[in-house]
Amino acid sequence: MSIKDKINSLIGNFEDETIVDEENSNNQESASSLASDPLALKKRDYEEAKEEFLSKVKEIRDLHSDREKKIKKNINYLQSEKEKLEKELSQYRADLVEAELQGKSSKTDNLNKKISNAKDEIAELEERIDSYKAAGSIQIKPEQRKELLELYQVVDKKRITYRKAGRKRQEQLKELKKQLEKEIEKVRHIFDRPGSLDVINKLSIIEHLIHEHGRVEMLNHERESMYKDWLEGDKSYKKYLEGYVHKKE
Repeated sequence: MSIKDKINSLIGNFEDETIVDEENSNNQESASSLASDPLALKKRDYEEAKEEFLSKVKEIRDLHSDREKKIKKNINYLQSEKEKLEKELSQYRADLVEAELQGKSSKTDNLNKKISNAKDEIAELEERIDSYKAAGSIQIKPEQRKELLELYQVVDKKRITYRKAGRKRQEQLKELKKQLEKEIEKVRHIFDRPGSLDVINKLSIIEHLIHEHGRVEMLNHERESMYKDWLEGDKSYKKYLEGYVHKKE
């Protein structure tokens, strides 16, 4: 496989690409660009699966959030009622001590009854508060848990596929970089005067892009020029090279 074919297999052929709106280029990729880049497709699949999973998590959280607010409101109300009864109970006990000192048996009987009733009511309130707290700590329903687990497994599978493809792409790019370096060395000795290093510069730019970004920018002007002038063998450019080499000889 030629260097041109290897580049095409990794980064697509610029002739098959459509020009995208530069204003929106950071937010969208052209369909042809995705189609020519299997790694980009795997990344998109992974991100879409992850987004679906996170959306479902948010949906369930929102449902639980409304429920938790109601539970919290009920707990706060019952807690305030319990505090009122505890104050009343404290007062009943103080009154009972005073009644016992005064020897008022009818009053002590009445106060004992009130104390007993207050204790029962407080115990009942505590039971209701505990039941609301337990309800608030219940996790998602089994069917919701199952759905989330299935979505997460899809996300995890696509993540692994994407990362494997990414590692493979990096290995391919390293190999391509080595080949580009060899091609640069092949032509470097031909040029020895200022302004005549066009081909070398273009190859160096691609080498730099691969090193910095992991892939060549699809709409990069230098890449298109390199295809035209060097890899594709533009006639006028070839003629210039042949004439220049002939003069040197």
